[in-house]
Amino acid sequence: KVKRPPAIFTQLALLINEFHRQGCNALLPILPTRNGELLYLSLDGDYFSLSPWCAGEKPSFSNPAHLKLIAECFAGLHTLSQSQSRSHSHSQLQLGELSAPPELSDSQAISEYQLQQDFLESLPERLTACKNLNRIDRIVASQSTYYLEQGRLILKGLTDLGLSQFPLHNLIGFCHKDPAPGNIILNNRQCYLIDFEFSHFDLVIKEFALLALRALQASRWEPRTLEILTAAYSQVKPFVPIELKMLPFLIAYPRRFWRFCHQRYQEHLKWHEKRYQSRLWEIMDEEPHRSHFIQSVWPDIFPSELKNQEAPDD
Repeated sequence: KVKRPPAIFTQLALLINEFHRQGCNALLPILPTRNGELLYLSLDGDYFSLSPWCAGEKPSFSNPAHLKLIAECFAGLHTLSQSQSRSHSHSQLQLGELSAPPELSDSQAISEYQLQQDFLESLPERLTACKNLNRIDRIVASQSTYYLEQGRLILKGLTDLGLSQFPLHNLIGFCHKDPAPGNIILNNRQCYLIDFEFSHFDLVIKEFALLALRALQASRWEPRTLEILTAAYSQVKPFVPIELKMLPFLIAYPRRFWRFCHQRYQEHLKWHEKRYQSRLWEIMDEEPHRSHFIQSVWPDIFPSELKNQEAPDD
């Protein structure tokens, strides 16, 4: 099912097909309709696209062999898309909102993290405005200062890097933007990516950080997980120094807590309270592992005085 506007999806489909033609087999081509005029079908007010059938399995982010294949897959996509972007081979495509600016300022480079932090900064006021706060809301309120402090530290660290001094436009590539197990198919040693709802051009180190973050969550923040990913990715696409400087901050940002709060207080997802409670308990239970990982792997960057938060009692 196509969730983007048809015009934007058409741009995306043409881009995916071009990358596939250039040799990126991880991107299955989007097939045209029978008359060959469109890359999507309209049915009962919804839009759908079709790709070649691909058999395989959903990967496990706790499986080292799977992680290696996935890291190599994303590195290959990023390498090809960066080279094609610099050679302007897809300049004939009207990329619109899929494209990135030719130059990135500090604020543009970290804009999504700043937006997440702005939301967390507004959280106390949002909670104050809520009536009849239940236990979940009170726990969120009690934990918000801890995560706010983390976010502020990380945003300051990213800003202090002076990203605009570096040619960041050379580090932009096509990013899937949702590297979850459900969007990846493994078939023998071939990795395929599906569902491009959020895809666009961005700094590829952000995508690697998101992949690493999700794999670390699956492994309870085992340092070996990050080692496997970075080694496999860098064999295909070596990191540049500024990417390695950004990576600790991108991984350490409290994205999962932000996402929970955004879903509850901004998107107002119609979840049962037990589901919200279970998700919050997972975040609180994970935090000691996450905090220990961050402070042990990057002790020179993150202060030990950011104490772990204890999970609430059942």
